[in-house]
Amino acid sequence: MRKPSPLNGAANAAIEVIKPSNKMKELAFKCGAVFGLDIYGVDTIETGNGPVVIEVNDFPNFTGIDGADKLIADYILKRVNNQGGKR
Repeated sequence: MRKPSPLNGAANAAIEVIKPSNKMKELAFKCGAVFGLDIYGVDTIETGNGPVVIEVNDFPNFTGIDGADKLIADYILKRVNNQGGKR
């Protein structure tokens, strides 16, 4: 999702669904691995050298992402079932 931000000069812009590039996906997965997160958000800005992380959110806002609530609930239930409820 591309969301409005004062950093991109579009604070009043609409949320836009985008297809992340392979670089964006790789960067996001690296962030999750570094912080040990399964569900998270990564805020980036696009630079001349590609995307750069400005923030990793361990409790992101999924507003505007259709079906996010069901996907997150399904993921959590699957993790709990696969671990037999153990931590």
